[in-house]
Parts: sequence; structure tokens; C-alpha cells
Amino acid sequence: MRVPMDSAAFVVGTNEIAKLTSLHGCGGVCMAYSTQRTQSDLDEEDEVLKRQILNAALKHVNSKGWSMDAIKTGATDVNLTEAISNVFTEFDLVKHFISECNDALEHHLRDNQLKLRDAVEWRLQKVAPYVPRFSEALAFATHPKNLPHSAQLLQNLADSIAHHSLQDKSTDLTWYARRAGIASIYVTSELHLIQDDSPNFEQTWKFLDRRVQDFENMRKGSLIQLPAAVPELASIGMTTLLNMLGRNKQR
Repeated sequence: MRVPMDSAAFVVGTNEIAKLTSLHGCGGVCMAYSTQRTQSDLDEEDEVLKRQILNAALKHVNSKGWSMDAIKTGATDVNLTEAISNVFTEFDLVKHFISECNDALEHHLRDNQLKLRDAVEWRLQKVAPYVPRFSEALAFATHPKNLPHSAQLLQNLADSIAHHSLQDKSTDLTWYARRAGIASIYVTSELHLIQDDSPNFEQTWKFLDRRVQDFENMRKGSLIQLPAAVPELASIGMTTLLNMLGRNKQR
């Protein structure tokens, strides 16, 4: 669905309608139309429009970075004025990308049985096209004010892989340990990926093989020994990581 520039106010949400109607010059007509729609309608259309803009913006990330310029260009790509980009931040673009990738992996794992190593690689392949600028995305994701949301996204990823690839139904400390191990494997492999200049990221896949083997070796016991399961886990900090992964036990 494409929304014309002078209709942007219809779908941005009640908090933004007055501001955007003045920008588009539709004044009372837009306001009258908006009052005929329920809040649920506005919220749903708001989310649809935001996703359209951010999906369009992702096409410009490698040339413009994870920036407001990319978001503005995304807005114009879907026939909206650049002014609508004021409702976004750079982190909105980053978390949209991560959420979309996590959702894609979840759906893929529901239909395809992948082992841990293959599931992590499948998810990392979503990052690969953005490697030239992905360090910028990580900078936004790890900013202190954004960490709670980033942590939740990482938890969702680890939980999805644990549930589908490991068939994990544990209810004891192993639940936390396995997800901590998966999170560490993913994070360290992603960091390796964005620095990898080998053909087809061959060195990253070898690195991933080693990390998964470390993890599998420790799984042979009744409890993964943290932080020994994956050496890099120690540097992340056990307390922070367990809190990050265990905040909401979804399965």
C-alpha cells in the first residue's frame, strides 16, 4: 500500500497527526478524516507505514549508513515527505532490521530443522550484505540507553535457536546456560563476521565451527559450566548475560 504525501498524517498516530497535517497543508480535512478512524486502525496503519519506510531505508544503509539520511531517503522512496522521518531515530532502523531478521529465522526454523551451527549461520547471512557498515549498527545497539531493547532482541534470538535447534525444554539452570552459550556464539561470530575479509566469509564459518564445538563439548555434561562453555562469555560478564537472557522466560 502506498500512501500519498498529503495523507501521511492519517497513519502516523494520534500524537503526530497535528504536526504532520500542518506540514502537508491538509489541515482540518485530515483531522476530520482521522477522527472517523479508531485508535486501533491508526496504530495498525502506523506500524505498516513505519515498516514500509524502514524497509525502504535498509536499501540505502550501505551508501548512507544507519542514519537519518537513509530513513529520509526511505520515506521518499515510498512517496512520503522527508519530514515524516522525524518520528524515527537511527536505533529504530537498527532494531527494525534485527527484529525482522529474528522473525525470519523463527519462521524458517518452524519449517526447517536446522542444527545449532546452521541456524546461527543462517541468521548471520542476514547481516552479511550490510557488513561494510554494520559496525555502526552495533554502536547504536550497544549504546547504554538502547541496551535493554537490544538485550531483549538477543534473548529472543537465543531462545528461538534453543527451542528449535536444540529442542530445549529444560526448566533448571541449564535453560539459562544454554541460551547464554548460544548468545555468546552468535555475538562473537557476528563480531568476527564484520571484520572478515576472507572469500565468502570462510574464516567466520571456521570460527563458528570452533565455537559450536566448544559449546557441544560442554553440553555432554548435565550442566554447561559457565563461563567455560565458550571462553568469550567470561568477558561479557555472567551476571549481565544471565539477567539479559533470563528476564522473560518465554518457553
